[in-house]
Amino acid sequence: MPSQTHVLNKDAALEDSIVFMQKKLAAMDFHIQQQSWSNPITNVWSVNIKDQDCPLLVSNGKGVSKQAALASALKEFFGRLSTHYFWADYYLGDEISNSKHVHYKNERWFETNTSGSWPEGVLNEELQDFYNANGELDANKLIDANSANRNRGICCLPFVCEKTQESIYFPINIIDNLYASNGMSVGDSLAEARIQALTKILENFVKFKVVAEGVSLPDIPGSVLDRYPNIQTSIKEIEHAGFSLLIQDASLGGKYPVVALTLLNPENQGVCASFGAHPQFGRALEQAILQLLKNRELDKLKNFTEAGFDLDEVASPQNLEAHFTDASGMMSWQFLQNKADYEFVDWGNDQTADKTFEDICDLIHQQGNDIYVADYQELGVPCCRILVPGMSEVYPRENLVWENNNAGIDIRKAILKKHKTVAECEALIEAIEDLNLEDQYLVATLIGYPADADSIFADLCVTELITLLALKCQDNERIQEGCEWLLHYKQINPARLKVYQCIDTLLQLDGMVNYSNSLAKLYSKSVLNDALALIDGEDIFPLESDWEMHESLVDAYRKVL
Repeated sequence: MPSQTHVLNKDAALEDSIVFMQKKLAAMDFHIQQQSWSNPITNVWSVNIKDQDCPLLVSNGKGVSKQAALASALKEFFGRLSTHYFWADYYLGDEISNSKHVHYKNERWFETNTSGSWPEGVLNEELQDFYNANGELDANKLIDANSANRNRGICCLPFVCEKTQESIYFPINIIDNLYASNGMSVGDSLAEARIQALTKILENFVKFKVVAEGVSLPDIPGSVLDRYPNIQTSIKEIEHAGFSLLIQDASLGGKYPVVALTLLNPENQGVCASFGAHPQFGRALEQAILQLLKNRELDKLKNFTEAGFDLDEVASPQNLEAHFTDASGMMSWQFLQNKADYEFVDWGNDQTADKTFEDICDLIHQQGNDIYVADYQELGVPCCRILVPGMSEVYPRENLVWENNNAGIDIRKAILKKHKTVAECEALIEAIEDLNLEDQYLVATLIGYPADADSIFADLCVTELITLLALKCQDNERIQEGCEWLLHYKQINPARLKVYQCIDTLLQLDGMVNYSNSLAKLYSKSVLNDALALIDGEDIFPLESDWEMHESLVDAYRKVL
């Protein structure tokens, strides 16, 4: 009989979980590849897995053993399949957007109106006030990016309020724009999945609070760390590689089951804080170490930035997002103070799953937050998604108004249309500018399509698109503004950038009279000819793609629909 690895509080052996999930994925016609195995120090493993047919379906796993890391990656993959997180920002095409159900059989659609008022049945009054605190969120902005179907209205999914057991319908648009993967979890049982989901929410809540407010944490005494010899071994190996570590209690006075491990690099003064959460103290510390080294060899720990002095910059949504994604965000010097803002508390428990879940729910309820739970078992693996408004948001609520992922649904067809007329180009420029997007915002992201690597859409940003449209319209002012920005930005295909540089020169020379020989030698005849053709309104850089990656993504979606 093969050996069986049992982890405390897990309902099944790792080997059994791995085989079970692999068989389930194979039965659904997903062909999983393992890649990027990493074992930088003792007791720390990580791995990436992806679908062979659709490489966009990727998940990461971490654990104290190779089996634990693979089981973690498979569970994350199932969580992203079950909740449809893999497709959160992508348009699913006309066929699916008009099918009987776009997301799940229990979805409900609510019609919108020209006034922008919220339909009855979407959330409840308290939650509407929470998400639309300033009254700026027009209900028409809640169309989900996946269907982009304004005719059907707002697509919502039911979540059960843990306190009242009432079903509340949450717009998919809100879920996808604000919560990312926070609160998603897969377990060997639903109880295990729910505890993990809530624990992760608490971890990120504490992390954001500590980072944004510069909270100084108390050190964990050596006598406590001595209880965990395996963890001590990992810590010593990190320190032996030349790093210093702060190992701290992030429970904020015993309130939350969270610890923090902060890496300090004496070579370049880089700082990285990794957080871990679990009802058991040792497991929380283990998670902090695993998160620090997830998909990283030791040499990758030298790439973090120095601590900052501006707490507003540290607390910015962009910096907090970096902390959520891969712990690469900036920390503040305030966080590194000698004097801690809280006393160390030797917390932890070995309670039953039901009691642990009850205690975490009580903690969240005591803070005035409600817990909303949706279970997903259609794929044969226990999965849940939990929302805690006011606590589990990854992105600020203002994003629903100013950075909604459905911003491009009304101009997608115009962008993708071939052979646009001058009038169509002018109208599209105005429509894009009305969206008030960042200059570097990628057009593929705007229209909800994953770009093929060899396509212009792989790096086409909205400013370059406007510049190409302006060239078609021969709008010299916009052309010159666009070229100047692109030459400063530089993050586009070098061959195209060279052409824009040539165009910028031609405009400033007011043509090429008396300069043709020098221009041809400086830029090459082919670049000069492309620049002149673009100025004449020709489609030298046609906005076209086969969109093979999008087709594979939609094909993968059909397997779980």
